[in-house]
Amino acid sequence: MTQLTLKVLFAVGRCRNSWHALTMIVREGGFRGLWKGWVPNVQRAALVNLGGVCSNILLSRNSVSITLIHYLSVDLWKSSK
Repeated sequence: MTQLTLKVLFAVGRCRNSWHALTMIVREGGFRGLWKGWVPNVQRAALVNLGGVCSNILLSRNSVSITLIHYLSVDLWKSSK
């Protein structure tokens, strides 16, 4: 069962609580039914984390280079006086 199916079950009133939904999933789909749909979730999480890591690396590199350029330009400006 997917999350949408669970939302429908709770909305219709077929499930009383989370434990009841869990037992229904295991009864209808077996233990493997609990893991149905894990691949798209893992793929999405990997892409989101990859994007966060890449943007963090790019921002930290740019801030270091901007800071370095700032300090170099200040030193050059002071030495030219």
